[in-house]
Parts: sequence; C-alpha cells; structure tokens
Amino acid sequence: MPSARSGIVALAAVAACAVVGLLAVALTDDRDLAFTLGVQASQPAAVIGRGDAACQFPIDASAKARSVKVKVGTYGRPGPPLEFRVSTSGEPAAGALPAGYRDLTWQEVRLDREVADERIAVCVLNRGDRRVALFGGPALAARASAAYVNRREQPTDIAMVFERGDSRSALSLLPTAFERAALWHPGWAGEWLFWVLLAAVVAGIPVLLAAALARAFRG
Repeated sequence: MPSARSGIVALAAVAACAVVGLLAVALTDDRDLAFTLGVQASQPAAVIGRGDAACQFPIDASAKARSVKVKVGTYGRPGPPLEFRVSTSGEPAAGALPAGYRDLTWQEVRLDREVADERIAVCVLNRGDRRVALFGGPALAARASAAYVNRREQPTDIAMVFERGDSRSALSLLPTAFERAALWHPGWAGEWLFWVLLAAVVAGIPVLLAAALARAFRG
C-alpha cells in the first residue's frame, strides 16, 4: 500500500538523520581527559608547607597524558609556587604552577614531556612560604594507590586528573575503548566483536522499526 510504503520511507529517513546526527556529535565532541584516579576532591588530602612534598603513587596511567590537574586550597591567600614531578620507568616529567592562583580552584599544570601508558608516581613540592592543601578523599577512594607527605603515608588519596596533549573526538576514542574492553572477555571475543555489535545496533534498529511499522499496516 502507498501509505505503508511512505511511512516506511519516512521512518528510514528519520533513522538515517539520527545516525548522521550521532556521527556528527561524536566527531565534534572533543575530549581532553586521559584518565583520573577516580577520587572526589571532597576534603584536604595533603597539606604541605615550605619545602614539603606530597606524592601519590603508584598510579597506573591508562592513557598518554601531557598535563595534570589538582584542586588546591590556599586558606584565602594567593597560592605559593608548586613544582610537579612525575616519576616513570624512563625519563621523568616535570611542570610548575606559578604563585598567585586562587583558593579552592582546580589548577592545570602542563608537563615538559608526555607520560605514556605505565605505572607512575606524582609528587608536588611547595616552593613558597605559605602552606597549601591538595584536595582528595579517603584512602579507599583509590585502592591501589596512596598519598604521602614527606614520605609518610596519609589516610587519604589526592584527586588528580590527567589530560591529553591535544583534544580527540569521542569517535576517535572508540578503537582504544574496544581494544581495552576486549581484555575482559574470552579469548575468542576480540576487538572485532565490538565493531560488529556497533554496526548491528546502528543498522539493526532502523530495520526492526521498519519491519514493525510494515506489520502494523498489514494488520
């Protein structure tokens, strides 16, 4: 029937527009985040004065990163200069946060080299005359990692956010996501399986909707 065919064509057009829209969003949705420790910055986790160092380790870097962000508390005064050191299996990375930043803000520090996918340690050294607090949460927030102040373990974890050197679209991150997801499945279920499932979802839903609409017209 003409009405059935026109309905199916209209449904297919809507489905095609939806797929194109999703692809457009995925291509233009830039992602800076590399990885985090999963720690909420809900309380002062490490307080460091002049010459003190606060460290968080070990940290399993699950992606390449070029900068690290921390939430700082300056007790209502301009923040002191901080030095960041990232220990790796190879050449260490470093960065600096100039003095003058505001209280209770997230501060991003760009490192002088990219941190690769490996186990790292991050230390923050206070190079100023005033104390500063690095925010985080209870020690159980990051079970495999711990915070230290001057080599003394703390009952807390420091909240740290690691970001990429350049933004990447959500669509470009799919291969990496599928590759890692395959590690948690049986040996026969490789990265290819997730691409097949994605194709099935994108192509299968419009087909199923069209079949249901055709069946409704026949009824």
